[in-house]
Amino acid sequence: MITNKFSGRLLLMVLTLTLITGMMIFFTGCNAKEKSTVNIEGPGFDTPEQPVITYMEALKDNDIEKIISTFAVESYCASYDTKAVMEYERFFANNYAIQRPVTSDTDFGNELNKHLRVSTIINNLRQLSLAISYRCSIFFGDSESAVGTFMEGMPVVLRTDIDVSDELTNFLQKSSEIGEIQIGDIIYPTDVGLDSYYSVKFLANRKTWGDCIGANGYRSIGIEFQVEGIDFLLCMDVVRYDGKWFNLMNNGSMGVLLENSGLAGGISYDFEKAAIFTAEIDAIVNNLKEEYTEHSEDFDQTFEEMMDYFSMTELGQ
Repeated sequence: MITNKFSGRLLLMVLTLTLITGMMIFFTGCNAKEKSTVNIEGPGFDTPEQPVITYMEALKDNDIEKIISTFAVESYCASYDTKAVMEYERFFANNYAIQRPVTSDTDFGNELNKHLRVSTIINNLRQLSLAISYRCSIFFGDSESAVGTFMEGMPVVLRTDIDVSDELTNFLQKSSEIGEIQIGDIIYPTDVGLDSYYSVKFLANRKTWGDCIGANGYRSIGIEFQVEGIDFLLCMDVVRYDGKWFNLMNNGSMGVLLENSGLAGGISYDFEKAAIFTAEIDAIVNNLKEEYTEHSEDFDQTFEEMMDYFSMTELGQ
């Protein structure tokens, strides 16, 4: 009888311990914060043009994840040097702390940097889609002044001869449902007459900025596209990390030189192609080489290495 009671108690203790152990494992598993080993950024591309083309293809397919994967995310955040950026720019604003990474040695800080990076990419995508929708819409009228006002983030007086509520709803819906996109040609700074892009001073500034973010290659690329018969140009800065090219940011250097709105997601709708011939390309290269020789102290590389850093494909490199 004693033996049976002892065995029963022993069995009850074993079952209780098993239950407690199982619950601990369950709740530990539920609360465990497993770190994802899957990168947000893709594997990168072999040429500076490819991430821009893939961005447009993904936009055409309405594939947001693919759009994000064309950008440097982990590589950018891990290489970003906050101190170097501050010393280079010599100013600081609150929105920079929101939109840019901050050098961190903690898991929380690194995860926050990646999510902020994705947030910036998505915000630019939203601005781009709004700008396209606006240009294709009759909602605000067709005056260039109204277009410019909207692109600069200023309120626009709404038309009175149409149903505001319906048209506004349609406009906002269109901005999330971009019409069929026709992808055109790759555009380089020379194609739109941006000679200022090829000054040593400008390239030296870009090289310094590239060093601040740890890139080993930097380029400005544009691509033409058309929506509902309206021509657009998307401007993008791309960077190279470990031999692979990624999108860096919408608009970028080419967009700034074209005086694009900073709220248009990198697109321009008021641009003209320049007639560039081989002789002019040769002159650009020769002038750049002469200027480089005079200011070589601004670079830590040879002229050929500098040309490779900026991957000036349209200049015969």
